[in-house]
Amino acid sequence: MTALCSHTVLGQEDTLGLLQGTVSNETGQPVPHARVDISTAAPASGPAIFCPSCYLDCQKWTTTDNAGNFKIDGLDVHLKFRLVVSAIGFKTAQTQLTAPGESNVDLSLRKRPDNTDPSRTVTGEVKTATGIPIQGALVDSVNTIGKDGLRWFYSRGVSPVVTDAKGYFEIDLVDGVYGVDVEISAEGLSSRRFVGLNPNTDRHVCELLEGAHVTGRVKSNGLPVDGMTVSVAQTDQGYKGEKFFQKAIPAGRLRHDR
Repeated sequence: MTALCSHTVLGQEDTLGLLQGTVSNETGQPVPHARVDISTAAPASGPAIFCPSCYLDCQKWTTTDNAGNFKIDGLDVHLKFRLVVSAIGFKTAQTQLTAPGESNVDLSLRKRPDNTDPSRTVTGEVKTATGIPIQGALVDSVNTIGKDGLRWFYSRGVSPVVTDAKGYFEIDLVDGVYGVDVEISAEGLSSRRFVGLNPNTDRHVCELLEGAHVTGRVKSNGLPVDGMTVSVAQTDQGYKGEKFFQKAIPAGRLRHDR
């Protein structure tokens, strides 16, 4: 009876820690291969102690299948999450904060106009260090630049985009924005920030690197420890004598033989 009850509770937790839904276009047709990212999070109740994008689950993302369906599991059941959905040829969509297991998240993407103004569009290519185009990379605006060159440390409504099969991307600028600093991430590669992208230059070329790999072993009393979550966290950053935490990046779970 104890084993059965434990299994039932675990099954409920797995369901509660799941965000799932469908992405379709304006006519109701499914959008395959759309990228679904967890952009920010907040506690389901009580005060937030981290910045909205600094929770570990904010590193998670997936893509839709041929029927436009997606699932992101293993989420913290004590948090709510905001999703950003991007697809080639469509305007990016963002959801409200949603709790895992609360309800399906069904989104409709609007087609991106073909007659966009090139003087208000930042274009670029994302490649590996050896020149291979990276498809499906997320290009997210982290700072925006005004006409006078001053920066705002948020997106001001500039939507993230994903790269096509040739690694190409286009970012539509909003009123009052004349350039952006972006952070680009792709599976299996190290995220990287590129600053000062604007429409007044040739197509920007952005290279992503493989990055570093950290390996190790966790033991207790000389015996390997199984099932622990290992994360990489930045060291404390200081500003005018005050220490603050920036971001943690999940690395994965330990295997019993490691």
